[in-house]
This record gives sequence, structure tokens and C-alpha cells, in this order.
Amino acid sequence: MKQALEQANPVLLEPIMLVTLSVPDETVGDVIGDLNSRRGRPQGMEPSGAMTEIKAELPMAELLGYAPDCARSPAARATTRWSSCATKRSPPISSPR
Repeated sequence: MKQALEQANPVLLEPIMLVTLSVPDETVGDVIGDLNSRRGRPQGMEPSGAMTEIKAELPMAELLGYAPDCARSPAARATTRWSSCATKRSPPISSPR
């Protein structure tokens, strides 16, 4: 079994979530920066009055703790929705967080 596993070259997949955030216009830059720091990939933005709706793909592991972090940030008035989007190859693990 061990030999078969080594020959199969298995990869670890992680779930990718589609996240929709509705944030005040003045915090869009901060939110985009935060998404990028969490390995997020912004997919688009759409203005809606004094708010901007941001859609992004984000690994589920990076969403853990996102709501409390968001509540402490300048984007505290943000609302979020997320749903499953896809899976992709997980990056190699280099060191514990």
C-alpha cells in the first residue's frame, strides 16, 4: 500500500469559497488588501450606493476567524456571504502559523 501511495503522487486539495462582501466605499482598499493577505483572489467589485460589493475566491482555511477579524477592522460595517466554489491544490506547508 505504501509503495502504491508513493507512486500515485497524491496531492492535498483545499476547498475554495466564493465570498461576497458588502463594505463601505471608504474601506474597499483595506478589505482588498486583507483578502490578498489571506490568499484571496478578488473577482470583481460593484458599487451600490455608499457601499461596494466585492466578490472574491478565498481558501476556506483562510476564512476561519475572518468574522472576528472583520469586526475589529475599519470595515466593521461589512456584511459577508460565502458559498462553496471549487477545490484547488493546496500550497506546500512550509512552517506552522
